[in-house]
Amino acid sequence: ALETFAQFLEQGKAELRHCWIDIQDYPRYKHRGLMIDTGRRFFPAPLVKKILDAMSYYKFSVLHFHISDYGRFAVESLKYPNLASNNSSNGFYTRADVKAIVSYAMDRGIRVVPEVDIPGHALGFGALAKSGDLMFCDHGHVQIRNDPGGRSLKTLKTLLTEMMELFPDELFHLGCDETRVSAACPLAAVQAMEKELLEFVESKGKTPVAWEEVRRRTKANTPKTVIQAWSKYHAYQTTAVGLPTIVCNQDSFYLDYVMTERPPYQQWVDISDKVVEQNMHLVLGGEVAMWSDNWCFDAPCYWSIDKRPPVGQEMFARKNDHLFAKSIQGMIWPRAAIAAGAFWNYQPSLDPKSEEFNATVLRQTEWLVERGVATCPPGCVCDQVTHCGTKLHGLT
Repeated sequence: ALETFAQFLEQGKAELRHCWIDIQDYPRYKHRGLMIDTGRRFFPAPLVKKILDAMSYYKFSVLHFHISDYGRFAVESLKYPNLASNNSSNGFYTRADVKAIVSYAMDRGIRVVPEVDIPGHALGFGALAKSGDLMFCDHGHVQIRNDPGGRSLKTLKTLLTEMMELFPDELFHLGCDETRVSAACPLAAVQAMEKELLEFVESKGKTPVAWEEVRRRTKANTPKTVIQAWSKYHAYQTTAVGLPTIVCNQDSFYLDYVMTERPPYQQWVDISDKVVEQNMHLVLGGEVAMWSDNWCFDAPCYWSIDKRPPVGQEMFARKNDHLFAKSIQGMIWPRAAIAAGAFWNYQPSLDPKSEEFNATVLRQTEWLVERGVATCPPGCVCDQVTHCGTKLHGLT
């Protein structure tokens, strides 16, 4: 409510005196999220808080905290302290950091939903291969193996319990995306592992979330598993079979694509398109996703792009945290603000290619600047290394 009131007052341009204002407004969807990928390039805690501030201006309700991937397991574990052994120079969050971020978010009306991405995308767990706590499908430690002795499942349940105690939200994301099938990890074994872990999360009083492959590929989802649609699925398909859904389709909501590939008008979409009325309650909401592959210099982070160093590689080093903060925020804003509007109350009458829409984007970008957000500047196109066609100051 206070944020709604603040939006009436553009800094230095308006005031309200002796006014009676009756505002009737509410979000169409409960889940209005932004995902940040700390499992590749680390997001320092002060940057996370800046992102949370900007999220609150647009009434985002969820920070999807992707804490493990090819780069690292990004949160301190007391049960497995060696998880952080290869992250000391590139960053990880202490338990105190996590508690402070969760509290900071809560003060701004934002929930923090963690994602431990398993069994694939598991290179960040490499230290547990060396200690023998986890078994892997191959020597590259890309995917955790459901070993016959149950060692991996035992370790993962211990670690997940620790993380579920640290993150209080009802939702807990298990990833389950882009898994591979091999002789050591046949489909039946992958499915069994995912299903057992999803049921384990439920046994702890949480609701599991997973990317769409948990339904489309392994079919390991439980009836309560929230499906995050990103590639092949749309909400009308998952809700038609009774599955709660979060919409994050890459064609609209993957912000790691530069603005020329994902211009702001592509974020103005109806996430419940073609969903029949009786299934609308299953559309929990939507998310935008800020993956950090393009800033991660460790070879595992960019294996999927032909081993070529990513465009933002210079900002992987922690000494360039300030440059990374400017770069990543310029990729997020103002596009995430447009998505937030669609998640709040999409209006089909607003043509995203109209002059009215472009004027709204410009006005909102100016407003972000006024509030101190490191957005892509008004009227500009930004990518990982440039703003308005000029390379970020400090890059070579």
